Amino acid sequence: MSEKAQSFLKEVEVADYCFLSEAVEWISLGRVPEANIILEEKTYEPVESRFYWRGMPDNFEPVEFYPWYDRREFQSLGIPIREDYFQAAEICTTEGVFDLPDRIRQYQERGPLLIENDDGESIDLTEKMISDMSELVARYGKEREIVQEVEAEFGRFLDLGWSLVFQWIQREQINLEGIDLGRWEKLADEGKYQEAARFDAVPPSQVGLSTNWKANEIVTPTKQFVSLRVQSSVLANLLDDAGLAWSEETVQRFGGFYRLQDPALSPPSRRRSRSVRWDRIKSHLLRLELEGRCPHNKESCIFELIAFSEAELSVKISRTSVQRHLGKELRRIYG
Repeated sequence: MSEKAQSFLKEVEVADYCFLSEAVEWISLGRVPEANIILEEKTYEPVESRFYWRGMPDNFEPVEFYPWYDRREFQSLGIPIREDYFQAAEICTTEGVFDLPDRIRQYQERGPLLIENDDGESIDLTEKMISDMSELVARYGKEREIVQEVEAEFGRFLDLGWSLVFQWIQREQINLEGIDLGRWEKLADEGKYQEAARFDAVPPSQVGLSTNWKANEIVTPTKQFVSLRVQSSVLANLLDDAGLAWSEETVQRFGGFYRLQDPALSPPSRRRSRSVRWDRIKSHLLRLELEGRCPHNKESCIFELIAFSEAELSVKISRTSVQRHLGKELRRIYG
């Protein structure tokens, strides 16, 4: 007698607000924005980590997940499961394969960046990074193709999900909010972090169908809104209007957990998250400063920190994020 695959379920608390990207994935894929409760730094009271003012700007975007699709998402949307996809997706996301061509071009546009090793030898960090990334592009070409084919299948469902959310925004059935980045930066520089964390309504007229909802930001003629969010309960009330392909399942409950038996599927693939170690990057900058090895100008220094994160931590960071997190140190060094 064959053993049935089992999935164990539990009730989750849905976050009061979810990112715009999470809203689209909820409608498209069934990914519920589960609350991530942490203890408040001063009072030790439980608070939701999303949009918590003490966590900004680290929480301007969702926690960075390795977002490959799991087997139940294939099934719900009627997409054939490709067994070679899961390993290929993990490789591509871990190695940042899809970002590599653009990153190579960015490095090629810059001049040499000479860094002195601990043994006193100088190396061209730009040349080394280009060489390393080019090798990865060649090595993982097959995996990249597999992931592209699968993502094209899911992409059309995500487009449909965004079109629904977009219509609800335009009809004012849900309200879109965001943080005025210029205002946040000004008040943060003054140490007024709680005041800076105010969310403002984003007018529907400023939201276009071509908006990059995955980035959770919108640039209007006068402002740049980041950390875009919607109220989860309002979105949940619209689920019946989304035309979701619900399936009937038999669930058993005992105490605080539920059991779902389905012989056709193995448990969903696990997703892992990776956060930026800003403490490591800051320590690297301070070491450069103490040893008198800081690049000759601020832009070159930012570039060096980006390269350090990619080479030593295997995490890609942007110029803007460096300025947000290390702006105080950069201003001290370069004025």
